Amino acid sequence: MIHTIAQKTADIFCRQNVADEEKKEIYIYGIELLVSSLIGAVLILGISIGIGKIWSGVVFLSVFILVRQYTGGYHADTYVRCNAAFVLTYLLTVGIWIFCRVHDLKVAVWFILLGAYIIMAVLAPVENKNKPLDDEEVKKYKWKSIVIYSAFIMVVLAADITGVFYEVCLYIKIILIIIVVLMVLGKFKENLTE
Repeated sequence: MIHTIAQKTADIFCRQNVADEEKKEIYIYGIELLVSSLIGAVLILGISIGIGKIWSGVVFLSVFILVRQYTGGYHADTYVRCNAAFVLTYLLTVGIWIFCRVHDLKVAVWFILLGAYIIMAVLAPVENKNKPLDDEEVKKYKWKSIVIYSAFIMVVLAADITGVFYEVCLYIKIILIIIVVLMVLGKFKENLTE
């Protein structure tokens, strides 16, 4: 379905001279990514509305997309699996957040986050076979991963110290940890396919 939408859209762009016929496959791939990403975002927001926590959907999408674009991580082999994994990841973060709140695991989450930070700094970026990076891009993505991850840690630390937005900050910490879990899974998958 996504491929058909992308192909028809690219055909229209080429007929109307908006896009080069020679680059049609590139446009198809880009449109597929856009449509799949929109489907994933709509699913997350729909579920977050359904469970009465729209803020969790907005925070998840914001943090996940901002950090993950530089860290990389696990990539599913199809768009359906990708969106299923994305939704399951969101639901997992919400479930862990609820568990951590119920059992007051504030200190444990901090220790896990600091360990995750070290792993992220070592592994980033985890490359996708569809988007290989040259040496310069690897350095740039690693630097951006560390800076963005560090900025989130500083924000949640400041919020924890002041007691402001505790629940949202706990949720952000969990998202950051899960991103690193996906990095490890991505690295593991990469090693299996080599």
